[in-house]
Amino acid sequence: MTIETIFGYPVMLLTLDFDLEKLTDFAHDEQSNDSEGLQHTNLGGWHSKVLVDDEIDNTEFDKLKGTIGEHLDVYHSEFFKDTTFTHDVKSLVSNMWLNINDKGHGNALHHHPDGMFSGTFYIKHDNTFENGDLVFQNPLDSKLDYILRSHHLHRGNVKEYGQVISKEIRVLPEENMLIYFPAWLFHWVDVNLSDNRRISLSFDTVIL
Repeated sequence: MTIETIFGYPVMLLTLDFDLEKLTDFAHDEQSNDSEGLQHTNLGGWHSKVLVDDEIDNTEFDKLKGTIGEHLDVYHSEFFKDTTFTHDVKSLVSNMWLNINDKGHGNALHHHPDGMFSGTFYIKHDNTFENGDLVFQNPLDSKLDYILRSHHLHRGNVKEYGQVISKEIRVLPEENMLIYFPAWLFHWVDVNLSDNRRISLSFDTVIL
């Protein structure tokens, strides 16, 4: 497990050890049961409807959901380590959905307005940028060009931008990788340029 920062916010990455063949079959079964899915942020590809526990009978998915909840407690504690609440609060997973993207498919720039934290678990990814990076946009994006120009922080003076003033930060996924991040961070998923399918499970959380 590693805790990194993206534009000053904590982001948690873990490498898990799940049976990805079983989870791939699960994703394909869900797609077969609802081939239409949803048109949300997906540019092509398939975006499932919200996964409802009562309608799912899959041991590996149940194990994964439990593990996501366990590590969510750790991320919650890290995120709020300098915050004092008047009562006990806890983060809980509020919804989950599957994404299947073949060649030419991606996810447009978006954030998750209904969540506090969001996350993704990668079921299938070949760990190459051609298969598609997860990309976070700097919250200062609309003002960043002005800031850099007005303070002479242009390419002629800066060899490499640090993450605080970078326009974007890229995360190269790998199979069995789980990532948690603030839901309000705008992000997108690059178009899959490879012949290998990309499958992920995404989720939002709320605080109770």
